[in-house]
Amino acid sequence: MRRTFSADAARGGIEEGGDGDGFDWDDFDPGLLEKVRPAFPALPPAGVALALRIWGHLHGLVALEVYGHLRAQTSAPDKLFRAELAQLIRSLGIDA
Repeated sequence: MRRTFSADAARGGIEEGGDGDGFDWDDFDPGLLEKVRPAFPALPPAGVALALRIWGHLHGLVALEVYGHLRAQTSAPDKLFRAELAQLIRSLGIDA
């Protein structure tokens, strides 16, 4: 079964004062906000920060794989990626 995930799914944790505390709209590039705010009008600034953090977590492993660095260290990079996703989802308090 294939599951999808979005930062919006974790919004309950953001609104309850999770890791996203302290972010304001002026913390982000206006060009990014021109796209995000109309698409997700109820998303608080902490949601944008969470989305960028998720992107950063996943980009690291993908970049290592793309540049051939990960395969040199493990024969199962897919296991690392799945473990990273599972840990990220658990840390956000989302049932997967």
